[in-house]
Amino acid sequence: MREVEAKNAIERMKLMQSLFDHLNRAGIKAELQKEPAFNSLGMSVLEPVIQLKEQNLNKIRLVGIDSGGCGAAGNILRFQYEVHLDKELSPQNIKNMSATTKVIKEGKVMNFFGGKVVGVKWVGQTLAETLNQDQSIANDLMRCVKSWSYLDQIKAVSPGDVYIIGPRFTNPGTIAELYKSDIKEEIQFCILGYTTPEKIAKHIKTSSL
Repeated sequence: MREVEAKNAIERMKLMQSLFDHLNRAGIKAELQKEPAFNSLGMSVLEPVIQLKEQNLNKIRLVGIDSGGCGAAGNILRFQYEVHLDKELSPQNIKNMSATTKVIKEGKVMNFFGGKVVGVKWVGQTLAETLNQDQSIANDLMRCVKSWSYLDQIKAVSPGDVYIIGPRFTNPGTIAELYKSDIKEEIQFCILGYTTPEKIAKHIKTSSL
């Protein structure tokens, strides 16, 4: 178990390094840092975190969906994009920040099976309504929904912090290689990099004022 966790930790580090290098090539100011965390064995470890500068997004980290932690052996991983607010949210505004995506299909059999994807809708309150009016974000999600997963959700985890939760994946090595491939720009729009989460983060900060 220790050997598997050690191997997975190396893969996570390589993925974050690849994303960091990609951001640098794109001219995004960032630092690759390490922060304390606990792995699946309950051991204290240092996990890679990308600290962004002069952006609406503040941090990018990898998390495992079962524990919200550092992606243990067999875990499904996803990127977590963190937005730190200058002004704390009220209890109502915390609710207003929650949003999830819903795929819209036409032509489903008996309203359940198959169908053609015609859109991705945000479900929630104030922030969801704002995101639904941003055609640029809608286009980003639509260009990816057939070949990639799409954004899971947005949630305020405290009065001063809002998280954008990326799509799930189990192959960090494969994702790392994509940042060096010919489709590296394309995956940015598929919530595996920076472009679309940064657009969403701008709305989050505007909505929190």
